[in-house]
Amino acid sequence: MKRLIFSITAFILTTSMYAQEITGSWYGKISVQSLEMRLVFNISASDTAFTATMDSPDQGVAGIPATSVFFINPMIKIVIANAGIEYNGVFTGETILGTFRQGGMSVPMNLSRRAPEGPKRPQEPRKPYPYKSEEVTFLNQKDKIELAGTLTLPADGKPVAAVILVSGSGPQNRDEELVGHKPFLVISDYLTKRGIAVLRYDDRGVGKSKGKHSSATTFDFASDAYAAVEYLRNREEMKGIKIGIAGHSEGGIIAPLVAERDKELGFIILMAGPGVSGAQIIISQQRLIGERSGADKATLDEYESITRDLYKLIETEKDNPDIKVKLMDFFSKNAPEASEKQLEAQIAAVAYPWMITFVTHDPSETLTKLTLPVLAINGTNDLQVPYRENLGKIRSSLLKAHNNNEASFSKNVEIIEYDGLNHLFQHSETGLPAEYGKIEETISPDVLEKMASWIISKSK
Repeated sequence: MKRLIFSITAFILTTSMYAQEITGSWYGKISVQSLEMRLVFNISASDTAFTATMDSPDQGVAGIPATSVFFINPMIKIVIANAGIEYNGVFTGETILGTFRQGGMSVPMNLSRRAPEGPKRPQEPRKPYPYKSEEVTFLNQKDKIELAGTLTLPADGKPVAAVILVSGSGPQNRDEELVGHKPFLVISDYLTKRGIAVLRYDDRGVGKSKGKHSSATTFDFASDAYAAVEYLRNREEMKGIKIGIAGHSEGGIIAPLVAERDKELGFIILMAGPGVSGAQIIISQQRLIGERSGADKATLDEYESITRDLYKLIETEKDNPDIKVKLMDFFSKNAPEASEKQLEAQIAAVAYPWMITFVTHDPSETLTKLTLPVLAINGTNDLQVPYRENLGKIRSSLLKAHNNNEASFSKNVEIIEYDGLNHLFQHSETGLPAEYGKIEETISPDVLEKMASWIISKSK
């Protein structure tokens, strides 16, 4: 129940007197470790109760329902239990002065009725577009899930090739929207202007797509991407042209999985795609981000040792129905000061289908089976999927797929590392995730041009 009804007359009077004043949208920002994030609370009232939803524009998320809303003028409390969020504030009429809490974090956040000006995003296209843009739906026949997206086509309706954009980890909408950027919107705009049809879609359970995101694994998302390929293949405009997939981050694991299944796929682009297991990705990621953030070596060494032991345990016990018991023992030994609630939260963060699949899956095993055209790109400032070990493993795996024939490999595979680009392919100073939203550039023009020219060259 999202409503909490008080029977006392005083509360009913307070509700009726002040509901008009506090209802509506309230805008604020939180700052954590130099990262700023905009949040919006949308408050509504009936005769006896208040309800609210929360939006996170920089994460592309809207309409998160509050579990409960308490308002006795001037005090307001908004709770979103499943996200561990609590906001406590004092209503002054024009503002709400308060504190935002999530988990063990507590930061000040004041709200006002005026939306703060969003960051500049000069690469985002503005309507009217010089090409066709169509809302589409398609069905994952295997899982019986309807997915929704946007298909963009050249104005003449005759694309030279088609590409499906597949997002990275976490719930992502069709624009892969995060920290105020819409990378897939920018990519689709650029490619379509070059004559390439582009399909981008909401992840299952996100936006207009059906299904449940939280229970899905990488293999389920690969099934969705395969359904997108089948959908395009059955459209009249796509007859006789090559259809490929461009996957970013986890999408760079998904694209090879689809290519292994679908021998008719024309090409794949791995944008910061992993070449090593998720366990190794996270271990490397933690160290690099820790080093750039100023953490000392001893702390990082200790944390890496614990993380390696954790992932070895998950690898060993991944099929054990009692894995949570094993994890409770592991976390209890490594964090004896933690409360039972904290230990349960740690277990929940690793013992769910997607995470178990991600940390144990080795993408190189799939790459060794692929001989279709592949473009693999990454930036030297990528701290999330470190370029050196991942591009190196992608290269050796694809070379093996070509039976160590350098001529065949060179004809079909191109691997590029871009100096100074981060995980989102932005020009960056440190590569830290905290920079992403502060950078005006959504994606390097060099990367956009390379994607377009490479797709066209492989589609002749």
